[in-house]
Amino acid sequence: MEIINDLADIVALIGEGKLTLYGAGKVARGLLKIMPELELEIEKIFVSDKEGNPDTLCSIPIVQIENETFAESPKTLIIATTPVKALPILRFVQKHLPDTRVLLLSEELSKRCVEETALKRWASTFKPHVLPTYEVTISEHCNLNCAGCNHLSNLAKPRFVDRDTLKRDMVQIHKVHGDVPRIGIMGGEPLLHPDIIEILKDARDVFPESRLLLSTNGVLCKKMGENFWNLCRDLNITIRFTRYPIKVDYDALIEELLQRGIEVDFFASAIEPMSEFQSIALDIKGECDPVESFRGCGFANRCTVVVDGRMYPCPIVQNAHFFSDSFGYQLKIENKDYIDIYKTDENETLQFLSRPIPFCRYCDVRKRRDLSFMWRTSGKNPYEWCDFTFNSIDIRFLKNKCVYIYGAGNWGRQTLSVLSKKRIPVKSFIVSEMDDNQPSIKGVPIKVLDDVKFEKNAFCVIAVYSKEARKEIQKGLIDKGIKNFVVLNRYPG
Repeated sequence: MEIINDLADIVALIGEGKLTLYGAGKVARGLLKIMPELELEIEKIFVSDKEGNPDTLCSIPIVQIENETFAESPKTLIIATTPVKALPILRFVQKHLPDTRVLLLSEELSKRCVEETALKRWASTFKPHVLPTYEVTISEHCNLNCAGCNHLSNLAKPRFVDRDTLKRDMVQIHKVHGDVPRIGIMGGEPLLHPDIIEILKDARDVFPESRLLLSTNGVLCKKMGENFWNLCRDLNITIRFTRYPIKVDYDALIEELLQRGIEVDFFASAIEPMSEFQSIALDIKGECDPVESFRGCGFANRCTVVVDGRMYPCPIVQNAHFFSDSFGYQLKIENKDYIDIYKTDENETLQFLSRPIPFCRYCDVRKRRDLSFMWRTSGKNPYEWCDFTFNSIDIRFLKNKCVYIYGAGNWGRQTLSVLSKKRIPVKSFIVSEMDDNQPSIKGVPIKVLDDVKFEKNAFCVIAVYSKEARKEIQKGLIDKGIKNFVVLNRYPG
């Protein structure tokens, strides 16, 4: 008997022929709903007692297992019921069907089978499907300096991918996958590339039927000449804007492009700027479960990136070396984290994209929603990309910093206690208003933000409970030009 912990184990059955199923309750019904999604076929459903069950379920015959005359043992039997209810059938199979491979759903997977919506999304993540989109990285660096950039472009040194390399890779992708529905021309900032016009011509030449989207922050749009915009119109290139809270008149740009007959698209909102970012939540120690990370990741099986002949399942693993090089951490990238597009066929590629990779252990996707922060220019500290938990790595980072604690309530006092035990001195507490605050806590002065003169190596720990207060505090620090801070998302200690 084997325990199935996630859908990846079921997906691995593709190509093994027809399967048999035990169970006709909620767990089995949930599993059956996503079987077509996974392109798996159930030949027969067994139950212990036929009474109360229909003759078929999803057009599959239901048979009482004790009454079945087995000409030959089923090759594979999936037991789709709760583990407790599975005990009798396990004994039966052991006695009467010793050659049958038995797969028992874990308790966690059984629960997910009942949660149909979550299960369908999960199934889509683990299912190999026609490559829907792929991103071509043409420049690794950017002309903005966004804190926590999920492409880590603000940590990259200036580098343009060679045009001949780009075209050779595109030709290979088309050879294997045909006209991929969506091609993203990406960076960094792709408009920085000196050969951008020729690259767009190459892309349209190789992918005549694909939708080509050029992603940009818009900063350089006013500097692009008539030849560029005429080309975008004639080759049906979609300009995809990300609206940042910067000095770019996006509305005027969009109006101008629409008048030129150029299609416009948006990442996130078409109206509001991206004032809040979500951290990619790196786990520097690499202690996450890769399957769990892949299962909950918005990039998984959706954001394929190709650069220099290598295909990566997401931009994080592609660019993780920028993080390691910048901060001295070693996020190990293995050969199994990417594939060589010149050595893999379509089936091998799609199988690769629908499975976790070793690097998934570095992504704590459970924390991504909690680790959101206000947009700001980067101070290039690691906590724009990962959580701060007072571990040994975090404390080592603070050793040469002038540390401030924003908040003098319970969270702030506890933060002082933890840092004191770690022998990290605190310069002062910061509060928005003095009100009833004492002048100091345990010898550490309390000051309002306007009275603080920050050193070059200042680092602020925002230690308050209220999420709304955290946002207001971030805005205040950003207005003062403070880039290096971290927001605690749980009680310290």
